[in-house]
Amino acid sequence: MTTGVDISDSQAAAAPVSTDTWRPELGDIVAWTAQRAGDVDGAGSDVRPALCRLGAAGLLDRGTPDGAGTLGEQVEVTRALAQSCVATAFSAWAQRMAIGYLASWGGAQLRGALLPSLVSGERAGATAMATAFQDALGLKQVAVHARPDGDEVVLDGTIPWASNLFPDGAVVVLPARTVDGRRLIVAITTDLDGVGLAPYPPLLALGATASTSMALDGVRIPAAWVLTDRFLDFLTDVRPAFLLLQVAFCLGLADAALSGADGRFVGVAGALADDHHRLVERRDDLDRTLRRLLADRAAPTVELVRLRLAAGQLGVDATRHESTVRGGAGFLAGSPTARRLREAAFLPIQSPTEAQLRWELSQSA
Repeated sequence: MTTGVDISDSQAAAAPVSTDTWRPELGDIVAWTAQRAGDVDGAGSDVRPALCRLGAAGLLDRGTPDGAGTLGEQVEVTRALAQSCVATAFSAWAQRMAIGYLASWGGAQLRGALLPSLVSGERAGATAMATAFQDALGLKQVAVHARPDGDEVVLDGTIPWASNLFPDGAVVVLPARTVDGRRLIVAITTDLDGVGLAPYPPLLALGATASTSMALDGVRIPAAWVLTDRFLDFLTDVRPAFLLLQVAFCLGLADAALSGADGRFVGVAGALADDHHRLVERRDDLDRTLRRLLADRAAPTVELVRLRLAAGQLGVDATRHESTVRGGAGFLAGSPTARRLREAAFLPIQSPTEAQLRWELSQSA
C-alpha cells in the first residue's frame, strides 16, 4: 500500500495549494460542492453527482495500485471536500475504500467487472467493514454466512449499517463467515437478486449518503468475487488508509469551523479568542501527526487509532466553538455553522465509534 506523502511542511494546514493539474480541478469541485451543500444536507439531492465529478477528474483512486498519486493526495481530496460538505467527503471516503479493496485484493475477473465503474464514479462503492473490524477485535461476529455452491458462493445474513447503498448496482465489500469458521471478504452489488435494502432513515446531515441496513437472502456471486480468505491480513492492510482518510474529513470539518469563527473576536466575543488559538494549535498538531503517519508505512496501529480519536474530538469541539462565536446567526437551521454542528454529531458514532476507539486504546495501555 502506498502511503508516502508529497505535501510540503510549509503548506498551510487547511488548504492544498499546488500547480499540479489535479488540484485546480479539485478546487473547482470543492466550490461546486459548497454550492450544493445545503441541498445535500437536507437530502434534496444525493452524493452521486459529486462521485461522478471526482471520478472524471481522477480523484477517487489516488494511491491505489493502478491509480495515480499517493494516499497523501487522497487525504487532501477528502479533507478539502469536508471543508465544504462532510456528507460528500464521507461518501467519497467510502468510494475510495471500496476501490482500494478491489484494486489491492481483487482478482482479475472481479477488477475487470467492477473496478472501472467505481473509479469513474458511475457506480457507487460501499465499505461494509464495521463488523469485520469488530470481529477481529473479538467484539462481535460477522453476521453474513457464506456457502460454496459449484462455481458460486451463496450469501445470507445482514449488514447492520453501511453508506452509499444506492439500489442501482452499488458495489459493497463486506465480510462473511463459512460454516467451518473461515472468514472471507467478498464483493456484491445491490442489484443482485436477494439483496434487500431497508428504507433510508432520516439522518442529521447525511441523508444524501444512502445509509441504511442490508439483508442478504440467498444472494449468489461468482466465486471470483471472493477477494480473500486471509481475513486478518486484509484488515491489517486496509486499516491505515481506512483511518487516515477518516482523519482527513474530521480535520476538514474542523478547518471549516475554525475558519467560520476566525476574525470575529470583538466585544464580548474577545473572551473566546484564547479558546480559538488553542483549537488551532490542536488542529495544527494533528495535521503534523497526520503527515508523519502518512510517511511512515510501519506506523503502529495504536498511533492511527489515537489520531482518529483526537481528530473526531477536534471536529466536535471546533464546531461547538464556531457556534458559540457566531451566536444567533449560527443557530439558523440553514446556516453553514448549523450544518457543521449536524455533521459533527456523526463523528463520535461513525465506525469505529468514539467508544470503540477509546476501548481499543484502553486494551493497548
